Amino acid sequence: MNWDDTKILLAIGRTGGLSRSAKLLGISVSTVHRRAAELEKSLNAILFSRDSDGYTLTHVGKHFFTLAEKAEEHLIAMERYNDQGQQSLFRIALPELIGQQLLQSKLTALQLKHPDLQLEISTSVVPVDFSRREADIILRLVRPESGRYIIRRLGQLEYGLYGSKDYFASFTEHAETDDLLNHRIIGWDRSLQYTFLAQWMRELTQDTAPALSFDNMHSQLRAVTEGQGITALPCFVAKASGLVPILPEQTLKQDVWLMRHLDTKKSDYSTLISETIEKELQEYLL
Repeated sequence: MNWDDTKILLAIGRTGGLSRSAKLLGISVSTVHRRAAELEKSLNAILFSRDSDGYTLTHVGKHFFTLAEKAEEHLIAMERYNDQGQQSLFRIALPELIGQQLLQSKLTALQLKHPDLQLEISTSVVPVDFSRREADIILRLVRPESGRYIIRRLGQLEYGLYGSKDYFASFTEHAETDDLLNHRIIGWDRSLQYTFLAQWMRELTQDTAPALSFDNMHSQLRAVTEGQGITALPCFVAKASGLVPILPEQTLKQDVWLMRHLDTKKSDYSTLISETIEKELQEYLL
């Protein structure tokens, strides 16, 4: 058995199908099918149940899947260590605008002071997969329920509804500015309706369909500053952009959680990165 075939088990276990696994791995469907069969043969076990809906893991397949996930986590960790046996590469996952507007410059400045330190910084609304150790240090706005991480609550970040001065100036004197149904709503793509901001917007607007939808907050911010509508944004971002609050008493406060993988607990770099993040966020958190 080789590790490449184990990747097939992980992909099928996570996606439940040949085509989705092929897309995830960047190989053909026929290659996934062939290597899945080869893996079963090498282990002398039936790992997959095949039906019209795709592939599902058998009881034995689930057992091997768990073992493969553990092996994957250790292999990922090994890739981040240098020839001195010290972790020099750190992957950091940050919420989109917080990462881009508050933390990215501080972290890149930190890296310049420590040339042997390598940083891979991800700023996205999509959360990382804890089981795959997609990040060593994570900043989250929703408390995680699993994963081998040390978790610390840093405070709360406040969100509100905002529009531009030009946008509000376009309202007629007969329009009720605080009635959200009068406004052009800028919301989230359908694939991201599970996010806390999307759910909050739906509650406030009584499930009104947005006039514009995006899959990232940066595009929402740009649309609002261009006067195209209103949306929910971190208050510090909206204020810095000169935006005007609507229903200022209607705000959302989210806990901010800093997570460090247990394997980095004794790493000086992990401590330094975490302290840098915490220090920079202090003035923006409640």
